[in-house]
Amino acid sequence: KEKTERTPHAGRLGTIEVSILLWSINIVFFLFLIVQVVYFFGGERNISYEGLTYSQYARHGFFQLLAVAVVAFFLLLKAEQEVVKHESRHTVAFQAASAVLIVQVLLVMVSAFKRLMLYEEAYGFTILRFYSHAFTVWLGVVFVIFLVKVLVDHRENTFALRVFVSGIVFAAALNILNPDAFITRMNVNRWLKTGKEVDRSYISRLSDDMMPFVGTLSHKGEREKDFVWDIFYY
Repeated sequence: KEKTERTPHAGRLGTIEVSILLWSINIVFFLFLIVQVVYFFGGERNISYEGLTYSQYARHGFFQLLAVAVVAFFLLLKAEQEVVKHESRHTVAFQAASAVLIVQVLLVMVSAFKRLMLYEEAYGFTILRFYSHAFTVWLGVVFVIFLVKVLVDHRENTFALRVFVSGIVFAAALNILNPDAFITRMNVNRWLKTGKEVDRSYISRLSDDMMPFVGTLSHKGEREKDFVWDIFYY
């Protein structure tokens, strides 16, 4: 008797069904972006016009947009795993739908990133804001890696390895950047350029990792020396 071999993706989602699903989501995303484009990228104009606080505009909007990006990622990941492939490759229809959705999600993430920047321009950096920025950048990198998987290299092991390596590089970069020193530097530079006050109490509670930068301030002008004095004798 002739033995029938089952293909690796038999019984899973068909290309047409998945493409219809993704293009439907793409249309919703596109309409959402069109309606919200002024709100997303209006920045300070929205804050003054609608009477929003920086906290409402940046913090709430940031986490909402980031949640949308995370949900979209897992939806795409599941669809990519379940869709039928032809000779282990995705169809052009699936690749196009996925690529368009990823680009739209990246635009949403750019908006979230900009919201948080406005918040930091107003109130300065904190540990939470710093890591929120960093996570957004890493998530964008993961989306790009996923796009490469969909368009070029469909191997699961390679995708997982690239995401793992990106996480290692991300952690190493944060260690080299020195978050506490970076936060102190950004807040002090903002104070020197704009005159907006620094939360010295918050800075003084950071770890000793900020000391190399604080040490450089003691050799500069009177304002910098006063800042160092306030940090240690607040």
